[in-house]
Amino acid sequence: APTRRGPLANVAGLRLREVFFGWKVVGAAFVAALFAYGTGLYGPTVFLHALQKTQGWTIATISAAVTVHFLVSAAAVSFLSEAHRRFGIAVVTRVGTALLCVGLLAWGWAQAPWQLFGAAALTGAGYATMSGAGIIAMVSPWFERMRPIAERHGLTPLQLACQWNLAHAP
Repeated sequence: APTRRGPLANVAGLRLREVFFGWKVVGAAFVAALFAYGTGLYGPTVFLHALQKTQGWTIATISAAVTVHFLVSAAAVSFLSEAHRRFGIAVVTRVGTALLCVGLLAWGWAQAPWQLFGAAALTGAGYATMSGAGIIAMVSPWFERMRPIAERHGLTPLQLACQWNLAHAP
């Protein structure tokens, strides 16, 4: 196994091994999933209550925008593998992150109900790049033998978020 050379290479007689790059990818996927699930999966339900309370818009209108968010996400996932092949996973994920961020701002800045639908399209497209399909696409090329474990670690934020929501449900 390759060893790291430097001042800490042989601390207390222990040889530090270089971390396999795939595990660094899993760490990045974990952070991406944490952001994506917190904002793209569970965020719209928070927007529903907040927008109804602050703007006075009907639940039906806001729910329609939330539905558009998930429909756009489902449609975008169907093109995800082609986008990864054409532009690369890193570029697609960066663009998705930017779309999700701009969309989140648009949800908060919406002054009329019709603006929610544009925000929903942005967040839906961004969420698709870091949803389960995106996370698995990031992690799986780096692993053969330990792929299920690596994918599980990359998708852990979904499990944590589900457990947290169940524990804190009214």
